[in-house]
Amino acid sequence: MAPASSKVTVTAVVLAAASILALVVILAINLAGGTAWPVLTWIPMLGLPIAFIIMAALVVAAIRRRLG
Repeated sequence: MAPASSKVTVTAVVLAAASILALVVILAINLAGGTAWPVLTWIPMLGLPIAFIIMAALVVAAIRRRLG
């Protein structure tokens, strides 16, 4: 069974990837002359900061583990 930190890492990476994919879709829709669905615009606005906070917490936890 995988440690809890690797599950959290995978969650953060998937959240960041989904947010970036949503940004690409929004860009494609806008370049095609359309208007993106409002919920689609909220995904990167919430997902990227949450993923960043999770990854920063994982770095802090790794440093604390390393220092003892």
